[in-house]
Amino acid sequence: MVKRGWISLALTLGALAAVGFGFGATAPTGGAAPAEVTWSAVSPSPEPLSRSGAAAVYDPATRTVVLFGGDSPSRGALRTTWSWNGSVWTKLSPPRSPPARYGASIAYDAATGTVLLFGGTGTGRIFGTTWSWNGSTWSEVLPQRGPSPRLAASMAYDPRTGTVVLFGGKGPTGLALGTTWSWNGARWSREGAAVGPRPRSGAAMCYDAATGSLVLFGGLYTKSSPLSTTWSFDGSRWTRVVTHVAPPAREQASMVYDAARASLVLFGGFGTHAALGTTWTWDGSWSKLLLPSSPPARYGASMAYDTATSSAVLFGGVHRENDVLRTTWLLHG
Repeated sequence: MVKRGWISLALTLGALAAVGFGFGATAPTGGAAPAEVTWSAVSPSPEPLSRSGAAAVYDPATRTVVLFGGDSPSRGALRTTWSWNGSVWTKLSPPRSPPARYGASIAYDAATGTVLLFGGTGTGRIFGTTWSWNGSTWSEVLPQRGPSPRLAASMAYDPRTGTVVLFGGKGPTGLALGTTWSWNGARWSREGAAVGPRPRSGAAMCYDAATGSLVLFGGLYTKSSPLSTTWSFDGSRWTRVVTHVAPPAREQASMVYDAARASLVLFGGFGTHAALGTTWTWDGSWSKLLLPSSPPARYGASMAYDTATSSAVLFGGVHRENDVLRTTWLLHG
């Protein structure tokens, strides 16, 4: 049995205990990608430490990808902030930073022009705090109420409502959560959708500008119940999207909206018994891309879409037990 990464932890406030998870998979089908689409590895120097579970997002205010935290095999939970300008990684030295953590949720809040970070785990606890990044420093936000402590929740900005939406995650008891919250720049509100996805952690979620909805895929319900379902959120209501073809069930996959190709890109994750290395796209239906080159299979990797260079940036993740990656890959055309 492959040892699992940062989401596969039965967590209490006092201790962390490893748990193994298995997956069932649907049969993938797909077709060749456009000839110009390709993955390529780059070797910038310096480069962040190998890690999994780091939070990454593109910050249009600074035109850089921001990477925070993660779980390093050599140093454990991290609290460093890095930026990617399209060709070089730079370690930043903000005057204040969140405590070390991995499995945090991150999104760019266009309504306030800041990056929002929530939750995660580290130093033997699960966080329920909210932090913002203004391009030069981190600041803790202290709303009157908010989501309960959790890691591996799904979070994305919804431009239709001008809010950041958070769903699911894993709480201190180790159980998956199924609540939906929204952040309006000043306070958290719990959404009361009558129907929604079943509780899960480690699901991939992103706003799909082409269809005007948040799209959620996969995740982990229990240690024996991986998911391969697709859901959309219109700002007030969840709808399950039934497709003839879907990626195999997985969790800890990476997903971004590729503006150059007007589709979502999903990569990797943990499948039936091992890490996955396939690339899928969503444009209202799922298609598996057959690419000439691809990053090694991994889960818990960080991925963000770099609008300045029209490329998806992938970093780190777990290839297999005791093999945490450090390479930077770009998907571009």
